Amino acid sequence: MSQERVICRNWIVDLGRDPDAAPVLAELPRSAEQLRRGDSPPGDIPASAEWAERRAREVADAVSVALRHLAPDERDLIERLYFMGEGFREQAEETGKAIYRLEGLHLRAVRKLRRRLAAFVQRQYGVRSHRVSERAACPLCDSPERAEIDVLIRSRDPKSTWGRTIEVIHERYGIKIVSPQTLIGHLKYHS
Repeated sequence: MSQERVICRNWIVDLGRDPDAAPVLAELPRSAEQLRRGDSPPGDIPASAEWAERRAREVADAVSVALRHLAPDERDLIERLYFMGEGFREQAEETGKAIYRLEGLHLRAVRKLRRRLAAFVQRQYGVRSHRVSERAACPLCDSPERAEIDVLIRSRDPKSTWGRTIEVIHERYGIKIVSPQTLIGHLKYHS
């Protein structure tokens, strides 16, 4: 069972070694079925440098796309932690944020990356993520227009209801919000 585990943080580090080039991973995970059989790449073709390089490019592309979907502060934290090697203490001193806040931001960012990469991992390696629930995903955080949506939510008149804001989000961005609690929770925990 432990052989079927794919760790997205390792991919972030591998991608961060040389952002301009595809990483060369020493040991690329294989599908769960291949791990059980002990085979090489699909079609019983011996593992080649070309196959490993192609697989590494696929991983790098998937991680890059997932990183682009993070909020700017989350992406900055991940890049500084994994690409530049800065620790929480260094970032706390520079940004003025408490270490525990940075750790919480890191945890949320890694969860989002895991959620974004879950389908890729299942498709490529046959490993299903049991910890990541699609249900727990915030529809606003996952939107590419998140910054615009955050501005819209914050600009709401506190004396008015959430109804018009919910309508505008649905009309402009196609995101269906059922309850104002989704917006309130997004403001409280994700902004």
